[in-house]
Amino acid sequence: MEQMRKPQGLFSNPLNPKTIVVMTISFVVILVALNLFVRYLCLNVIAFDCPQNWPLSMFMFRIPPRFYYPNVKHLTIAAATISFFAITLVVLSRVKYKLAYLIFSGTVLILGSNLTQGWQWAFITPTAGVGVYQNEYYNDAMAISNVSDFISDYVNLQPELLTHSRTHPPGAVLVYYFLAKIFKDPALISIFLAVMSILIFVYAFWRIMIYEMKDEGLAGYITLLILLVPAVQIYFASSLDSIVAGCMLGVLSFFVYPSRRYGIIWPLIFLLVSSFLSFGALFLIPVLLGYEYLVEKRITRGIYILLGSIVTYLLLFFVTGFRYSESFIVATKLENPLGPRFLADRVKRFDGKIPPETPQVINMVSFNNSRGYAANGGLSYR
Repeated sequence: MEQMRKPQGLFSNPLNPKTIVVMTISFVVILVALNLFVRYLCLNVIAFDCPQNWPLSMFMFRIPPRFYYPNVKHLTIAAATISFFAITLVVLSRVKYKLAYLIFSGTVLILGSNLTQGWQWAFITPTAGVGVYQNEYYNDAMAISNVSDFISDYVNLQPELLTHSRTHPPGAVLVYYFLAKIFKDPALISIFLAVMSILIFVYAFWRIMIYEMKDEGLAGYITLLILLVPAVQIYFASSLDSIVAGCMLGVLSFFVYPSRRYGIIWPLIFLLVSSFLSFGALFLIPVLLGYEYLVEKRITRGIYILLGSIVTYLLLFFVTGFRYSESFIVATKLENPLGPRFLADRVKRFDGKIPPETPQVINMVSFNNSRGYAANGGLSYR
């Protein structure tokens, strides 16, 4: 039998110190080059909303006066997290990347990596905010005095809410309201959301990989790689969007690979949860219909899920008075006053000029934002 040749060259062993140095330097050089190229395009070729630190959206160094320097405790936590990661790699390889081990390892790594910032910035700030930095869902939730009135009058309240809340269904605010009633401590809310995000997302992703790879070990290994992505490490402990992402992935997981026992029940449940937290989940419906038609030459399950969603929100309307479709329209107008951005920004995108309506819209939105922040201090949803 012909013996398989081992790969030769610098990258044959990714753990070789020389390889690590070369790959690190190459990554930094490529990153800087791309940043300079994009900024050149923005300044000299075509004007667009170009983050200065692209492809990094936003980051800040751990230096005063905005932040404090890392202290011994932070460095100790970082060392412990790295050590746990090293041990995890060995243990997971021996247990063939079992799901339970993945969930536990992912939870510890995400909480640990965030805790290197200190308890305040890791868990309290993402929920309660600090100073002028606010989690708008939480701040709006703290102004609720009557949940029933908040839901029934949500469409009228939307323009008065803070920026993120006003462009989402009421579920986004209500999640923080009920969790605040249960946990009291904002840090515990962040930790709970992180754990739930990991549970939902990891299971949904792992389930897809099981069906695709036909190998539990390989499926688990790929799932581990996803857990190590910086966006997952950061946002799964700081953003409600991680719950939304997990639920949306759950829709796809159980729709593409339906449960024999529960059929459309699971994708419907995940769709209802995600759509009550974010209007963005609605765009999954044409995806489901299109996928089913292209793959199965029918749209039966997609129609059932669509009808199930409509019936559920109609029942919610009859019980509470909340008008989901109207809330979606309000959110759309608040988010994009000029209409869809790819149409409203078409002049700016191609010749670098800003449409004449834009300054007026910016002023209007700024006024609404300031009014929302000012009103929120004493606003009570009765």
